[in-house]
Amino acid sequence: MGLFNKYSVHDDGNSLFALGATFNVGRWALDLLGKLEQAFFGSVNCSLPLYNGMLSLVLIALTACLMVRAFEINNIYISGFIGAVMACFPTVTTAFGFIYGAHIIMFGLFIGILGAYLICAGDNLWWRLVGVFLAAASVGVYQAFIPMMLSFIVFYCIHMVLKADKNEEKKVIIQILLKPIYIVGFMVVYFVINKIYLAFLGAEMSSYKGVDQVGNVSLVQYLVRVLVAYKQFLLPSKDTSFYMYPSNVRVLYYVFGIFGMILAGYSIYRKGKQSILLCAALLALYAIVPLATNFIIVMTGTSEVHSYMMYGAVMPFVLTAYLVEKIGSEVNAENLIKRVFIAFCCMLLVMYARYDNKCYLLANFAQQEAISYFTTLITRIKSAEGYDDEYPVAFVNECQISDATLVGVESVKKKAFADVNQIPYWNVQTYVNNYAWLDFMQNWCGYRPQLVDASEVGDATEIDNMPNYPDDGSIKVIDGVVVVKF
Repeated sequence: MGLFNKYSVHDDGNSLFALGATFNVGRWALDLLGKLEQAFFGSVNCSLPLYNGMLSLVLIALTACLMVRAFEINNIYISGFIGAVMACFPTVTTAFGFIYGAHIIMFGLFIGILGAYLICAGDNLWWRLVGVFLAAASVGVYQAFIPMMLSFIVFYCIHMVLKADKNEEKKVIIQILLKPIYIVGFMVVYFVINKIYLAFLGAEMSSYKGVDQVGNVSLVQYLVRVLVAYKQFLLPSKDTSFYMYPSNVRVLYYVFGIFGMILAGYSIYRKGKQSILLCAALLALYAIVPLATNFIIVMTGTSEVHSYMMYGAVMPFVLTAYLVEKIGSEVNAENLIKRVFIAFCCMLLVMYARYDNKCYLLANFAQQEAISYFTTLITRIKSAEGYDDEYPVAFVNECQISDATLVGVESVKKKAFADVNQIPYWNVQTYVNNYAWLDFMQNWCGYRPQLVDASEVGDATEIDNMPNYPDDGSIKVIDGVVVVKF
């Protein structure tokens, strides 16, 4: 549904032919790639569901292929599962709600994982430095990919430890200890280029979601965020905008967790027989997995996190699949373990695919309801006594529509969409009160009058005495201005 229908609300409403916020929120690479795309096609960026969506899925598939190759996964079903779960994870559903830039965002994911791969497996220093630059560019596309890259690096270190024997322990430990240097390196490169890019454009960072306040948080606050990251890994909260395990997916999340913990424990036991040093390293790496996958919480705090920023939450599924491939093959019941695991994989994919389509169904209803509502509003404006299409319009109390008769399908069938919490898949009340409501009305209803501020209208008392829309008298022509009071 997301590929063959156009949903345009929230940021997409005013970014049909743009990429939204870019360099002013630290996304210098997104701005640069957007300009390159414009130069290549000779036209503006377009919010195209099929083209941008298909390209996004191809880039996700390529990213999954990189992971499969890096972790040396040979089982075709487990490899397919990694690609499929990355494609149907709710973060991708959210990305399709911001389809105007989804393809470039997913390109950022691809180069980020490629960069992390080169950092981990580059043949020489030059290749690893290329990886540092690619990882920095990925952050410059979308900062929320940092947890994906951190998770990949941690998983690759786990992979190195599991492959190593006692004779290689020192070499492996040194390689692991070098990884934080490269991580700091790509962040330094990101900040340096970001500063240069802003200076070149003569721009400053926006305060959006605290991007201009990076590092201006106390150590105690960061420690609290670390604890929250672990808590959200073990007991993810349902009542948040970044909850990734709707309905019975939560049950499967714990099933995968049990699989992962058993296999991780077994791998630690086996490695302990070979090398105490490698065993300790493996235990430490497993311990930081929750921090790596939920590192976005450490970066911004839970109040700023939403579903578009939570792609790192897919990585525990990837790690469990990897462990089933690698550790499951070491036990006698290998075939049984893999068959049971693949059965759970299929159930997870079906549940996520169904949930994704519920989000699109809600978007379809809410969008049509909002179009109908705004069409009625336009009709009433043009039917106001003394109306003239040359008159400007003053909207009073914007984004504060309160209409007892505005009841969407999600209100009638409350349980049907109770588990939908992804942005921007909201109810019709949120659609009509969204900050981009005027863009929505122009895009879908073809109405965009000249606007004036209500303070410019003569008699403020008369406006104050007007009832709120949709009540009779909430739309009046006053001194050549059409006043609409919400």
